[in-house]
Formats: sequence, C-alpha cells, structure tokens
Amino acid sequence: MTRLIIAGAVMILTAIAICRGEESNGNTVVRLTVHPAPAPSPPLRYELLPDVMELSPGNPIQGYLKMFVDNHDMFHSNNMPFFYFPERADDEWFKIPLQQLPLDKLKDLDTTPWKMIDTAARLELPNWQCRFWEWKKYGWGEWKGPLPEVVLMPDVVGRLQMRIRIQLADGRLNDAIATAKTLFAICRHLGECPTPFGSHYGTITGLRIMESLEEVIQKPECPNLYWALSSLPIPLVDTHQAIQGDWVLRPSWMDHVNEKAQMADAALQSVVSEIPGQDDADKLRARLSAKAADAAYLEAARSRLHGSGLNAAVVRQLPALQVVLLNEIAIRKIARDELVRSMSLPYWQASATFAADLAHANKIADSGVFSADMQTMIKDLHSFWVQQNRLDQRVALLRCVEAIRLYAAEHNGEFPKQLGDMTVPLPIDPITGKPPIYELNESSAAVRGSSPLGVRDEQYKFSYEISLAK
Repeated sequence: MTRLIIAGAVMILTAIAICRGEESNGNTVVRLTVHPAPAPSPPLRYELLPDVMELSPGNPIQGYLKMFVDNHDMFHSNNMPFFYFPERADDEWFKIPLQQLPLDKLKDLDTTPWKMIDTAARLELPNWQCRFWEWKKYGWGEWKGPLPEVVLMPDVVGRLQMRIRIQLADGRLNDAIATAKTLFAICRHLGECPTPFGSHYGTITGLRIMESLEEVIQKPECPNLYWALSSLPIPLVDTHQAIQGDWVLRPSWMDHVNEKAQMADAALQSVVSEIPGQDDADKLRARLSAKAADAAYLEAARSRLHGSGLNAAVVRQLPALQVVLLNEIAIRKIARDELVRSMSLPYWQASATFAADLAHANKIADSGVFSADMQTMIKDLHSFWVQQNRLDQRVALLRCVEAIRLYAAEHNGEFPKQLGDMTVPLPIDPITGKPPIYELNESSAAVRGSSPLGVRDEQYKFSYEISLAK
C-alpha cells in the first residue's frame, strides 16, 4: 500500500513539476531572455536559504502542521476560489503574463496563512518525529503513511510559486527572492523526512523552485544570483534518510519470519497469507513449495543466511519453507544494498558501478519468488538517485546562466565564446562530472545537461536557450 501511495504521489507531482518549456527533438528547452548583471556587493547580499541570523528556536515541521490545522478550510473546502487550487493555477494562472495578473484577486496569497509558512520555514531544528520503526519494535502494526505535513506541501508550494509571480508583477523583487528562500527551506526540510514520499516531494519541490527562479532572473532589475546559487548545498535534497526509511517501511510480513527459532507450519502459512500483491495465492504457494523441495536451492539459501550472520546450527534446523522465506528476504536486502552503496557517491563517479549493480539486482529479482515486489523496490531506488541528480543538474545549469550574465556585464553585453572564458568557477554537471555542454549561436547561447545512463525521458534532456537583452 505504501508503495502505491508513493507511486501515485510521484505521478501527480511530476505532472505538476514538468518545466514550462518546449520540446524540441526530444529535448526540453526553456528559453530565457536575461540582462547582463554584475555580482552584487557584497557578493552574498542575496541568499537562497535562511541564514543563521534569520532562524528562530523551534521545529519547522510543527510550524507547518499548525498552519494546516489553523487554516483547514483553505485546503479542504470546495467553496474556495479556484485560484487556490494548484492544479488549476498550473493550467491558468501560471500562463498569464505577469503584467496581466489580476493582483486584486490574488492578494489573499500574501496574507497571514502564508506568513505563517515563512515563519515556520525559518525555525532552526527540523524534526519529523515519525519514528515508525518503533511501531514494529513494539508490535503496533505497519506504519500507514504518508504524513499530513508532507502530502499537503504540494498545495503550499504551488501557492508560494504563485505568490512569487504576484510579487514580481507588483515590483517587489526582494519579496519574491525572500519567498524563494522559504521554498528552498521547505525543499530541504522535506529532504530530511525519513520516508520515501518526503524525499520525492523534496526533489519535485526543488524543480518547481527552479521554474520560479527562471522567471525571477528575467526581470531587468534582478541582481545576479550566481553566488547565491553557488552557496546552495550539494545535493540540495539529501536522500540518505529516505533510503533508510524505505527499508524500514518494507512489507510487515518480513518481520514475522523468525530468524532464531523454528516456526510451526501454521505460523509459516499465516505469514504467506500476509504477502501482498499476489493475485493467485495458489500459484504463490506452488512457487514456494517448489523452492522448498529444491535441495540445491536450500543448500545455497542456508549458506547465504549463514554468511549474512545467522547461526549455522540454527539455520540447519529450520523448516524448508522458513529457509525459503528468510532467503528471499536476504536476497532483497542484498539487491538493495548493492544499489544503495553507490548512491552515497556523486553520480558521475558511481554511475557505471550502479548500472552493473542495477543489472545484477534485476537478475536476482527475476529469479526470486517475489519478483514484482523486488522490481518495484529497485525502480524506486533508481528513481531516488536519478531525481536527486536531476535537481542538482538544474541548479548547475542555472548557475551557468548567471555566470553568463556576469560575463556579459564585464564584456559589453557579449556572450563568452566558451565556458572556460568565464572568470568564475564553472559548475559541473553532476551526471558527467564535467562542465555542462555550451553552444554559441548567432544571437543566443545554450547550456544543456547530459541524461543519466539508461534514462531516455525528455525531462532529463534539459537545456536553457539564452538571449541577452540589449
């Protein structure tokens, strides 16, 4: 059930977060018209995360929840004006040019509830307080996510994006940058949620902030944000806690297979009946029985279980079906760990290792009893890593745009002939470990990133086409 929730959430968020660009030859192109701009003085006059002087004592997660509780009708009433709903705002309000926005209709997005979000985002110690592993430890049953503080965040993010547009249309550029700072803080807080859906929401939130910044930097008066973007942490969304939480949220039947003592046949059959996602229980039992009758399989399984730390004498005494179930759990853990070990490294360093581990994990999954469930786990882990690097790549490409604005301000509005001509450090594409691809045309320039291995989705073939306003 948890994985179905995650998959549905990702589909919805991805649909919302697809960049407002154009597809060209299978690539997503965002066209920007920007003005040359030198670095501000001091260089970090503008930042995109709250600094320590802005933070107050408290837990931002509780602040977000208080905002949702205090403004329940805003999020759950069908009688609210249509501009409150992000799916409609995405279709209508984001397409309207800034100068045509009806500011009188949208002024409510600049009132108290949204100021509560600004305040919450500037509390210093995020703690999600979702120790769902204790539910299993104390026998309270399976955790039924996701968290309300997480699932309502897409509404908040969409409305804060709309507030940035209102502030830009109203000539309040500094306020728009402050709202972007709130969004970046939310992005980081979501990344610290030890659940897979929190991490997914965090990365998609980051991509949506990039869309807003693309509109911000096209304002003639916008300061150069190269150093502000350079100050963002890499990765912007850390998925380590989410990956650990994903394992804790594994199906509960796995915790009901005893590793240390023999189980009665009735208890084993009860565990088998708990296994989800099996349309035909008879076929499942037949597959398990076939494994339990395979002497070579059982010998390899007992060897694997002993190698993973279980007592060899105990393993030899376990019923065949219990050995099969424990072995399938061990196979799942091995496949998971082989993938996760690469994910702590930069993509460009570990992509080849990850690809080999991915192929091996798929091979293990195909030969296992619970192939479909393992394939879903493998797909989720791959998505974690690719989405994280997709976001960091987008930040790197926008840094390149701002570096070009810096260069143009110093060279009479001209583009650099190559990225190496610029006087500031070049960002690297996290996919390749090298600077992004740069192309200079007659009246414009383009910077683009590379696609991850094995990913053909046009969202990962992303580029900015830049024109310099005179």
